[in-house]
Amino acid sequence: MKLVLLFLMFLVIKMKTLYKCANCGEYTLKPDLCPHCGGKTYTPHPARFSIEKEQKYSKYRRNLLKNQLNKSK
Repeated sequence: MKLVLLFLMFLVIKMKTLYKCANCGEYTLKPDLCPHCGGKTYTPHPARFSIEKEQKYSKYRRNLLKNQLNKSK
């Protein structure tokens, strides 16, 4: 059982981010240059989204919009 847990922990630690080449569109595990064409790579994943952050400032955003609407009248 411990051996299985150690193996799973090893897999999680060894997991790498997937990168995509901007020139040829190939996927790679190398973070700087594409091994196929030598082009620059980037992370094709979208940025993380957090609903809590949006809710944290929603009161201020609503007040700002309300004030802008009142000024335009």
